[in-house]
Amino acid sequence: MPDLPATLRSIAAARRDDPLRPVTVVAPSHAAALQMRRRLAELTPFAAVRFETFPRLSELLGAGHLAADGRKPLARPIGDYLAGQVAGESQGTLAAVSDLAGYARVLRQLFRRLRRAGITSSSAIRGSYPEHAREIFRLYDRYREASADFYDEEDLLDAAAEAVEQGRAGALADIGAIYVAPPGALTAAGTRLLEALRAAAPGFEEIAEGPGQPQLQRFVLAPDPASEARCVVRDVIGALDEGVPLHEIGVFHGADASYGRLLREAFADSGVPVAPLPGLPLIETRAGRGVLALASLPERDFSRAAAMEFLSIAPLKEYIPAGDGDERLMTNAWDRLSREAGI
Repeated sequence: MPDLPATLRSIAAARRDDPLRPVTVVAPSHAAALQMRRRLAELTPFAAVRFETFPRLSELLGAGHLAADGRKPLARPIGDYLAGQVAGESQGTLAAVSDLAGYARVLRQLFRRLRRAGITSSSAIRGSYPEHAREIFRLYDRYREASADFYDEEDLLDAAAEAVEQGRAGALADIGAIYVAPPGALTAAGTRLLEALRAAAPGFEEIAEGPGQPQLQRFVLAPDPASEARCVVRDVIGALDEGVPLHEIGVFHGADASYGRLLREAFADSGVPVAPLPGLPLIETRAGRGVLALASLPERDFSRAAAMEFLSIAPLKEYIPAGDGDERLMTNAWDRLSREAGI
């Protein structure tokens, strides 16, 4: 199996013989797909080469068939609601915990794991199990019945695999030859789709993982998260000075949401452009916080503090229309005058 650089070189060479021959590279993530696309662009101009994740590929192949059957995507709130309804039907030993806040959430996680293992009903489970496990299997059947009008990611993978196996995947011709990067752990439905594509695609090749390279690890002690962010920015600027391309640099941080904001601010102060992945939540922007503050004005009875908070946060125009022309918006002056007026 060729590694990723060899695969991209092979695709680039084939572009010279047939520049419009369809090719699909299955990437493990959107970020990896973007990186692969950039690397191929460095080798050759290209068209008709797609870089898709496995869920997106299954959507192209199977979503139309599920929609034709009248089924809709199972959004997370709908799945959580149905799991909550099913949790209330618990019997036996589980009935004592059915009212606990986290019980329905745990059930939903168990149902998801059963589905990822390829189990669509309790009839597929063999062996003897204790009472509470049998009750979970019964509730799983009830959940599957309640969600029968919807489809989840596993249903989508199964539908895509079935369409490919039966020759009903019209998009398969547009997908062309398939190259699969190591996708990590696959579910039962994902494995089925992969095998179906291997048998039906005009070309199928798995990309080997490249040889691992020794990585330098360095630990930095900093007094606070803001100092950590500035230290990271200095390291990135140092790498850029050494000639490392900007798109070859990535910064990862922990689950603490404050790191994302601190890193963005530190990079902005240094003039280094960044692209936060998977994107910047609207609530973390001035516009998002401004809209939220505006919507809360009636709830806060249009108080002076609430109005000033909105005017201070929202990215309003510097000048606003007035009777004899535009006037400069001076939020600080309004704050002072409203205080003096006793508002």
